[in-house]
Amino acid sequence: MAPAASDGSEWPMTIFNERSGELVAYFANGDQQKLFLDGVLMRPKVQILTDFLSKNDYAMDELDFGRVNVEKSRTIHVYLSNETDVTARWQLNYVKFPKK
Repeated sequence: MAPAASDGSEWPMTIFNERSGELVAYFANGDQQKLFLDGVLMRPKVQILTDFLSKNDYAMDELDFGRVNVEKSRTIHVYLSNETDVTARWQLNYVKFPKK
């Protein structure tokens, strides 16, 4: 019955969240046993580095490709690093615009 990891109201966007609870097991012979549970949600902290400054006027990360002619291409080197021990899955998507 744990909330989804994407539910920001239940699991704040911090690197480490811990919850504790208990589970009561009832047996056919009438006995019961209480099991104490600890749940931990850990999120990776991913850092983006580029060959040039990537902060906008609000000090937020932003990749600006500038003006690009639709018949040409521009390459930006982006370096991703994970600062935590938590596994991060990488997925690269390439966007290509059709030539007219």
